[in-house]
Amino acid sequence: MWEYGLFHLFVILTSYYLFGVLYGVCFLIVFVLAADKALSAIGYYRLSFGDLSLAYEYPGALNNLAGYFIMEKVDYPTFKNHFYQRAVLRIPKLRSVLVSKLGVYFWKDVGPQAGEGQLVKSSKSIKTEQECLKHCEDIANTKMDYSKPLWKMSLVEDYSATESVVFVSLHHSFTDAGGFLSLISSVNDEGKNVKVDKTFPKVSIIIRLLTLLLGPLYCIYLSIDNGKMSTDNKAEAVNEIKGFNKRETRLYSAKRRVPFDQIRKCYKKLCTDRQRVSFNDYIMGVLSVSLGRWYKLHGVEGAQRLQAFCSVNMRPPPTKFEEISIENDSVGVKFAIPIKTDIMEAINDCRTNFHQFFNPFALLSYKAMGYIVGLVPEWIGRKIIYDILSNVEMVYSNVPFSSNPWYLCNKEVTKIGAFASIYYNWKVFFAAMTYRDELRLTISANAQLKMDPQLLLDNILDFIEDDIRQIETVNGHLKTE
Repeated sequence: MWEYGLFHLFVILTSYYLFGVLYGVCFLIVFVLAADKALSAIGYYRLSFGDLSLAYEYPGALNNLAGYFIMEKVDYPTFKNHFYQRAVLRIPKLRSVLVSKLGVYFWKDVGPQAGEGQLVKSSKSIKTEQECLKHCEDIANTKMDYSKPLWKMSLVEDYSATESVVFVSLHHSFTDAGGFLSLISSVNDEGKNVKVDKTFPKVSIIIRLLTLLLGPLYCIYLSIDNGKMSTDNKAEAVNEIKGFNKRETRLYSAKRRVPFDQIRKCYKKLCTDRQRVSFNDYIMGVLSVSLGRWYKLHGVEGAQRLQAFCSVNMRPPPTKFEEISIENDSVGVKFAIPIKTDIMEAINDCRTNFHQFFNPFALLSYKAMGYIVGLVPEWIGRKIIYDILSNVEMVYSNVPFSSNPWYLCNKEVTKIGAFASIYYNWKVFFAAMTYRDELRLTISANAQLKMDPQLLLDNILDFIEDDIRQIETVNGHLKTE
């Protein structure tokens, strides 16, 4: 009944018949809140919009996130006891499994032992970041056990004489990367919890009210506008794969991390009295130029634009444990990445396309729309989600962690690596991650992709390093003079 909307129709018509339109809407809101409370009392929790959008492929697709944290040395009993006591016992979702009842998806709390079983000691011998990358690739391509909580943390105690490494795997319907990162960095002792450089602007009450009134109409407009965008025929070469599409993921990482203070000089030099160039503007511009070079290396001339998708973390970093949210609170929006040869033209065009869809009103409108997806019949929810996530060739992600150190189990994290498996038939996931004032460039890609993603990373890194050398050369001449 629920899956096909019969139950929805019955409740809506009954509420309107008994209470009229205005009071009927109020009744529906109260009904949903009361149902959520009653279900949570017996251990069932309805999925958030973000969780649900990824659960629609459950259990057929992988949709895994994989990552690692190289940190100060810690022994397994200390690690397990710390996370179990600080997190598993206090957050029901960490001990819940994904279930579907009558076409409705829930998290079902199955007890703390289930969560405790997801904290394991690895028997693998892993000593280098390249081996970390390979292990993450294995995680991304391994189907998770749906009878257990859809997350897991495994500890390699002896990564080096002074360091351990923790591998994290989770199904994307469980949470997004931002949710899990905010969790593990907020269960330390006082003074060692998450510190993020990024500030989250406060949205005025007027914008929020306008979103409630006009948000649905604006979402329709954005969907129509998105429908006009598409990857051009030449750029569609990125979709070509070798053999049968197994939907497996291969992970790539740039050969070197780049000090952020050097990159800051690169985008600062492009600023003028009339315009400011940000780090995000610069990285998107470099990506735009490098895409053109990447296509040419594979014999494709004249590629003009890629249809892309970007996810924005809508949750402010928690300042205390009670503020932790491990729901999928990110909002994603489509936009076009132009492919240019001149860096300033690339920056200007990318910025125009990006900010057309990435403004507070658009993001809040999509978030508001997300609230109703879990309340409508599944076939309608699937239609909404697939319209948003279809026809995407590249996912773009700019992840600024922090210049301050993060901690896990009170141990300082020295390096972070995070990756996503390819889902919804997307082909390339590009991420620029900044932690401890170092930039790391990574790509997750379809393992059967004909075009070599490592060449794209090499081109991006070469462009940035050439920029840095030019600045150092100029500065050297100025000092000499």
